[in-house]
Amino acid sequence: SNIIGIILPGFDSTVTPRVMTAMDKYLRTKGYTPLIINTEGDLNFEVRSIGNLAWMRVDGIILVASYITPAHRKAVEHVQVPVVFMGQEFSAGISVLDDNLAAGEELGRYVAEHGLRSVGLLWVTEDDIAVGLRRKEGILRGLAAGGVTDVRNYLADFTYQTAYTVARQVLQLSDRPQALLCATDRIAYGVYKAARELGLRIPEDIAVTGFGGYETSELMTPPLTTVCFDVETAACVCADTVLKLLEDEPVSQK
Repeated sequence: SNIIGIILPGFDSTVTPRVMTAMDKYLRTKGYTPLIINTEGDLNFEVRSIGNLAWMRVDGIILVASYITPAHRKAVEHVQVPVVFMGQEFSAGISVLDDNLAAGEELGRYVAEHGLRSVGLLWVTEDDIAVGLRRKEGILRGLAAGGVTDVRNYLADFTYQTAYTVARQVLQLSDRPQALLCATDRIAYGVYKAARELGLRIPEDIAVTGFGGYETSELMTPPLTTVCFDVETAACVCADTVLKLLEDEPVSQK
């Protein structure tokens, strides 16, 4: 069919448009057309979409994943087309993902090297293995290597509003940490807003870091300290991997 199915959890992420633009451009240069399904975070619909796309006779499927469940594994086993997961590790198949462990460790060391001794992690649930677990594990390793042991966890989610609400509470604590390390740039934006409203200066009163490296992060005052992921290359690798599988060429499992 020369069609590649792409399953997305939603369009509200800052990263998703960049991923889709790079993936679409790459597939078109190879003579393929993407067919996009937006699940809006509905995991049941996401799993059904794997089978639906196979029934529609797409040549391959790319799933931009937030979570991977046993139902995902079962669905992949029942289709005859190659499936590549992006963003989360699919132990039973092929996945393309950022090295969140190394990224977290690098940032943790960076923070420790700047003399910050008390750190708060404004983070997401560990149900998200890549960000919630691996990225945090890396942070803790890097901080520990730099001698930072006072680390507190504050639970947020991927939304700006929740990050802002939690940040306001944390920043008003009498013993607030010296730094708030955020799971994503968007979460860090919530901290910036809360700090500004409370009359706190960044980084004099509270240091803030993120993950993502969005263009908008450079427009913050001061510019956000963040880890930049090359999402465009990752998207192209994803598309290229699907096409290689179609040609029975060898590919890395991860």
